[in-house]
Amino acid sequence: MKKSNASQITIFIAGSCSILAAMVLAIRFIISIYVFIKNGEFTFGIEDFTYSAKAGLAAGIPLGIGSWILTKIEEHSRNK
Repeated sequence: MKKSNASQITIFIAGSCSILAAMVLAIRFIISIYVFIKNGEFTFGIEDFTYSAKAGLAAGIPLGIGSWILTKIEEHSRNK
């Protein structure tokens, strides 16, 4: 059963956005732990969650669209 193009592109974009947002959040958390160890100040807060969501959207949308396009190109070349 073949999925529709809208369904595929939505999955690619959602997956890319969520993975990138989680990566940014993890990196910011690790940096906060490092700053805590060095300075004794834990700087992780709600702004880190919003920044991670914004970064995930900003990078995830083009990445998801690009991944979808590459998949379509590969599928087209396989069908030739």
